[in-house]
This record gives sequence, structure tokens and C-alpha cells, in this order.
Amino acid sequence: MNVKATPVARSPRLLRQQMLRDNRFFGLHQIWFAVLLIPASLYLMRLFSPLPWQWLVVPGFLVGWLVVELLFLRRRLAIRRLAVKQSHDEIVREALRHGVALQEVRVIDRETD
Repeated sequence: MNVKATPVARSPRLLRQQMLRDNRFFGLHQIWFAVLLIPASLYLMRLFSPLPWQWLVVPGFLVGWLVVELLFLRRRLAIRRLAVKQSHDEIVREALRHGVALQEVRVIDRETD
């Protein structure tokens, strides 16, 4: 009896997570860059705000995080597009290798150890 194993390909979500994990700048997540930008954002907000600096810590962190997210936005969008293309290519490759239809390829969303 010749039973074919179901071909498996990675989902765009899984590929995107792996690429984002591998593509961090100096291995740091964006939240740490926001923490590093707090002093600069506090200083700029202090110049234009009559509030004491203690009231500006949380907004300063949010402004820093917003700046960092905007700086990394183009890279994240490119990674998202690449993950979708790479996942589709992997599905096609597995379907051709096993001689099955594209719909028969099982798409996994989590890493299996």
C-alpha cells in the first residue's frame, strides 16, 4: 500500500513572523528603540508644552514608539509582501514535487519542533 504523505508548506503569517524576528535591527525590537527615543521626544515636547515633564513621560514614550514604527513601516510592508509570495511559491513547489493539486497542500501556521 503506497500512502502519500500530505505535502506541507508554511503560511504567510509564519514566514512573516520568522522574517521579522530575523530582521530586527541589532536584535532589538522596536519598543526598545522607542525607549531610547524618550529623552529626545520629552525634550521636544517640553519645548512646546506648558505641562511639567512628569506628565509628558507616557506621551513621550508613545511619540517615540510612533516614530520608530513609522521608520520601520516600509520594511514591515516589504516583508509582508515577500512572505505572501514566498508562501505561494512554497505551496506550488510542494504541489509539483508531490504531484498533487495546490488545494491539497496543507498550510501550517505554527512551527513544529
